[in-house]
Amino acid sequence: MSEELSEANKRTTTDGNMMPGNAHFISLNVRGIREILKRSKIFMWLNRQKCDIAFLQETFLSQNIENIVSNEWKGFCMYDHGTNHSKGVAILVRKDFPITIIDKYFKGDGRSVALRFSFNDHVYLGLNVYAPANNT
Repeated sequence: MSEELSEANKRTTTDGNMMPGNAHFISLNVRGIREILKRSKIFMWLNRQKCDIAFLQETFLSQNIENIVSNEWKGFCMYDHGTNHSKGVAILVRKDFPITIIDKYFKGDGRSVALRFSFNDHVYLGLNVYAPANNT
């Protein structure tokens, strides 16, 4: 990456240092993406928004269609599956977004996934949590 970055392509970190590059994250409760037409519309919308990493809740996905969804997204995907009618979270990374994945975590209850990655020489933790409305 060139050291001569324009001011428009820099952002300030919390410690005041300038960090090159931009990243666009979106968190979205999709209320199910098992159906191909709805999933296609959501994926097209994410692409139109120039989303680099999407954090999706209530995916209602199960392991048996994980490969189909991953092939349709065409980038990196990680899931914590719920059932066909509840829960499920996912993190989707755009295929040409220049990150290095360091570690991944999911609990297996359909409520949380985490992705530790490096981007522009900084390490980040992306956490996607779908919290229950009650203690069940």
